[in-house]
Amino acid sequence: QRIARASVGDLVLTAEYDHDERELSEIMQMANRVILSGSPGGGKTTFLLWTFRELCLRLEQGIVEADQGGVADWVVPIFIELGNFDANSSLLEMICSHLGLPPSEHPAAAFTSILDHCSVVLLLDGSNEMPVHQRRKCISQILELDAKLRALDLCDKLTIIVATRPYGFDSTRLESEGYETVTIRPLALEQIETHFCEMVGQSANQE
Repeated sequence: QRIARASVGDLVLTAEYDHDERELSEIMQMANRVILSGSPGGGKTTFLLWTFRELCLRLEQGIVEADQGGVADWVVPIFIELGNFDANSSLLEMICSHLGLPPSEHPAAAFTSILDHCSVVLLLDGSNEMPVHQRRKCISQILELDAKLRALDLCDKLTIIVATRPYGFDSTRLESEGYETVTIRPLALEQIETHFCEMVGQSANQE
């Protein structure tokens, strides 16, 4: 396991990933298919929401990112709570809905057309909260999406981070397709107290 560190504002999250200590952002550059595992309250949702917020701010500011080929590209984040997964719709339909695309009989074609103009970071939270049959369906649809993008040579245009608790989720299928598992460690009490005091101080200063 490596030890990955991610800053959420001034708060540092630590995760295990192959025995080395690395920033989580560095891991994301090495692997754009990630299973973010951790115990309840460990910081998974906090990290996903912070990532979503930061990418939205960069979009608003007109900041583009360089892809792996060094080409500048817009990066669009999508945050989906899998606990609210609609059994009557597909993951691709949910993604297209979050992108503001009209309903389509061919959501895969609609989504891949978006990837011609930007990159997407897909943040999937709470996969362990889904009923087992829906979870299996969701994982199958994630892998189907990967296969479609691989055939079109578009895999690098989509980053997928799946957050889950370590129990109630079988990561074997995703890991067999190249997904890297990163395990967030719970925050120490001192970290929580320090971060809380900083937040209270910032709020008081703004008032």
